[in-house]
Amino acid sequence: MAEKLRHILSPIDFPKAWLEEEFLKEAASMARLGRQGSNALRGKNILGWFFDPSVITVISFRTAVERLGGRFIEEGSALTTTGVTSEQALQDAVKNLEDNSDIDCLVLRYHQTGGVIVAAAVANRIRMINAGEGRQDLSHQAVPHHPTQFLADFLTIQHHFPDLNDWKNLRILVAGDLQWDRVNSLVMGLAQFRVRFDFISSAVLPLDNRVVSYLRDLGVRFTTDRTLKGLLPQVDIVYLTKQRTFRGGNHNLTYGVNVEVGPQEIDRMKEGAIVMHPMPRGEELSPETDDYPRIVWREQAKNGTIARMALLRMLLTSSTDRCY
Repeated sequence: MAEKLRHILSPIDFPKAWLEEEFLKEAASMARLGRQGSNALRGKNILGWFFDPSVITVISFRTAVERLGGRFIEEGSALTTTGVTSEQALQDAVKNLEDNSDIDCLVLRYHQTGGVIVAAAVANRIRMINAGEGRQDLSHQAVPHHPTQFLADFLTIQHHFPDLNDWKNLRILVAGDLQWDRVNSLVMGLAQFRVRFDFISSAVLPLDNRVVSYLRDLGVRFTTDRTLKGLLPQVDIVYLTKQRTFRGGNHNLTYGVNVEVGPQEIDRMKEGAIVMHPMPRGEELSPETDDYPRIVWREQAKNGTIARMALLRMLLTSSTDRCY
């Protein structure tokens, strides 16, 4: 599948069959390589162009590229250093990269929804990977996504719930700021497995209506609420996101639900259930829980590097170059 694509823009680019067969196989190969790495990307130049800072994602992509023998070039603080302040300027910059650089793949995080799609529209030689987008912008047709975070989440869930045929019985609680690109990608990516969702959010940070329509069109079961109530003992996965804080003057205003998972909440969860978080976190996930086996955010981060290694090799090399 990935060999036929020029760009990875959203989890819709990952069909269920590809995830179950090709991706899991490739990811297992990357996990076996580990820090030993390979030369699969030797001679390949990957540019990380981040208009929004993200230490976790940058480090993960850099590690993935370097473990495979490629060259990772980071362009940080792109918004202030490049003069790219409009979609037209972004397209012009991509055209310039195509004509005057040796870049093979552009890993782009843009600060506004839809910018990655706009850039990909003029990228022909260069492959493009969406490394995250700005928050929900209802004036833009596109839904913000973070597809490689979805792949990290997918690997983590598959490790704890290996029978993909049984995922139709999985129940996932998603709580916090539901307008993150990570949430959109998680929900739309897992929808094809017919998992059940319980969404917990404040009235001002609900799930994007376009994502809601997507779930309804697929017949995916879901509920919405403002509090956890008695959900914790019923769900298999708790997926937390950081609440949004707006700063102004002498006041900080946090929009979100009063959700905090600590030792007491963990004790109420069913056997085998896990707690996920894409990071960075706030008060919603207590550091006191970090050593609990149910807390898997560090595993998610590790799987992020494995997932990006797998995706890069599938996107930038031919199948004959792979070693399963």
